[in-house]
Amino acid sequence: HDPISARDVSQKQLFDSCALIRVHIPALLAAFKMSEAELNLLLEASTINLAADKLSIEVISTIYRHVLLAKLANLTIREFSELVTLSGVSPWGNVFSILSFLELTGKCKQSGLSIDQLSYIYLHAVETNKSYLPAVDSVLRIAQYLREVLLQIAGVDPGGRDHAGS
Repeated sequence: HDPISARDVSQKQLFDSCALIRVHIPALLAAFKMSEAELNLLLEASTINLAADKLSIEVISTIYRHVLLAKLANLTIREFSELVTLSGVSPWGNVFSILSFLELTGKCKQSGLSIDQLSYIYLHAVETNKSYLPAVDSVLRIAQYLREVLLQIAGVDPGGRDHAGS
């Protein structure tokens, strides 16, 4: 039990309103059932500064809104953050912004491409150890095949003999 979770009588702020967010990371991770990497992604996507901001009802509400919308859209926190970056659409203006974001999420899912794949195509963002990345030996085989085909089109034998004039 994190003592900061106790609220004052007015129920508008936490008792220890001087506590920095970073001091209460374990409690936040447990409360929102997320990893520290996910929390960092979420904080980067918002205006919350982990090192300098104090833990408040507003900060907790912001984290909750991000987590809830990601779950509603059936996205991980990482996918949610990537989609916001990829689309440039902020879901935080009003109800219509949220509906537009959910519609965009649906269109992405209908495309048959994952958020990782869309980020790879449009943002050149590479997440290592993902199945959409070709293996190095596959790339080499394709490159060798393309070289041979292009040389044949040019009339040059891959062994160095010119067939264009014969």
